[in-house]
Amino acid sequence: MSPFDTGSHSPTVAGSSFPPVVLTLNKPTAATTAAPPTPQPDPIVQLPERCLRILATPGVTPAVSRVADELAGLLGDVRVAIGARRGEGPCRLLVLSGHQHLDQQNDYVQALELLLNETALSAPEAYDEPRLWRLGEGTTIADNALARVATLSNVTGAAAWKLAAPGTPNTGAIVVLGTAQTLSDAAFPQRLKIAGQLLAGLIPLLDQTAHRGVSAYLAEKWQRVTARKAFYLTLAAIVVGLLTLLPLPAWVSCECLLEPHTRRYIAAPFDAKLEKTLVQPGDMVEERQVLAVLDEQPLKNELSMRQAEYDESAKKRDAALATRKASDAQVSELEAAQIRSKIRDIEHRLQQLSVRSPTAGVVVRGDLKRSEGMPLEQGQSLFEIAPLTPMIAEVSVPEDEFRLVKVGQTASIRLDAFPGRRWTGEIARVHPRAELRDDQSVFIAEIAIANESNELRPGMRGKVRVEHDWQPLAWTWLRRPVTRFVRWLGW
Repeated sequence: MSPFDTGSHSPTVAGSSFPPVVLTLNKPTAATTAAPPTPQPDPIVQLPERCLRILATPGVTPAVSRVADELAGLLGDVRVAIGARRGEGPCRLLVLSGHQHLDQQNDYVQALELLLNETALSAPEAYDEPRLWRLGEGTTIADNALARVATLSNVTGAAAWKLAAPGTPNTGAIVVLGTAQTLSDAAFPQRLKIAGQLLAGLIPLLDQTAHRGVSAYLAEKWQRVTARKAFYLTLAAIVVGLLTLLPLPAWVSCECLLEPHTRRYIAAPFDAKLEKTLVQPGDMVEERQVLAVLDEQPLKNELSMRQAEYDESAKKRDAALATRKASDAQVSELEAAQIRSKIRDIEHRLQQLSVRSPTAGVVVRGDLKRSEGMPLEQGQSLFEIAPLTPMIAEVSVPEDEFRLVKVGQTASIRLDAFPGRRWTGEIARVHPRAELRDDQSVFIAEIAIANESNELRPGMRGKVRVEHDWQPLAWTWLRRPVTRFVRWLGW
């Protein structure tokens, strides 16, 4: 029997749904109540009061950890490990005095769990009294576990007590680690037994500590917040109100489309047949690069024919001069001159059979792969070449925000093809006349963008934010909704 009987108490943890903690101690006997004339109170009697005070504070895991720390301080120079077992599972280490965080993969923790398991899984009668192990005195599982603990810390002995709460299948264990001298104190077993009887009532609380999930933690935090809901709502309303009055740079958000700064169109130089095309839309080309080749055979045939006509005219001229027919010689000379001019024209065309790009850039139009062999007419458009430096971002400014966009304003551009990247520039020009784009009447503003790496392409779309004067944040947020509402009212 224990020398103390404090009755039954049911402390309630504030803000928790844990079951009451039952603390049960035995009534004193005559043998144990005998004391010297000036008795010194055993420090262990302070444990119930300290436990009640600790468990009345919020936070289950920190409270149980503090119980272990208090017990370690009352028992002397020792370490206290407390574990709980749920159902048929193993006994898991919950708290260790002097340690805030436990690594379940640590050798020291695993050795302690072997000691806790050896205690918690024993028969009910096996631990009617605290069990004591000394280093090097046995070869059981517990002795081997103690040897592992001893190699990792300065302990030479361990004492254990099985914890079993009435009315619950869950059990637990308490293991005290220390030196053989500390654990050999005559009063130590009785102290551990009293502490074990007290901690046995904490088994339901330890069980909930071991299996308390994230949802329970969040529920506890949310309960604290909702307890002061009115205060937090008022504070949030004040903060939002102040933010709406905070002056910040306002902006106009618009759609944009990339276009080349200039365009070069390449047409057929004369009537001819397309023999081969060497590029297609999207290809990068250099200045003077060959884009297509025209068929030379018709020109060569015509050149041979004109050359024969020229030779015939030259013979007629020579014959007229030999017979002293000056008029015939003069006519033949004129015919030869005309034929010679046609020959020069054909030779010039033969030098233009290779269609070349007049500038470096990208082929925007001109997919002629399926048109090879097709006859071409002089002036017929073949290719469109767009230089890539610089590019022009054509910004579509809605009519109701046209007055907010001015030349010289800073703008930031984000393209759909490059999420996360941003280009900056200035409004270089605003078209004075509105035009229809995507079924909306907009004004076009232009922003020049340097494209040194040639990664931007005509036709890319994105969004532009044009900054203008500083305005309250509420003005930026509510400007468009208010404008639409007023327009809906017909004002």
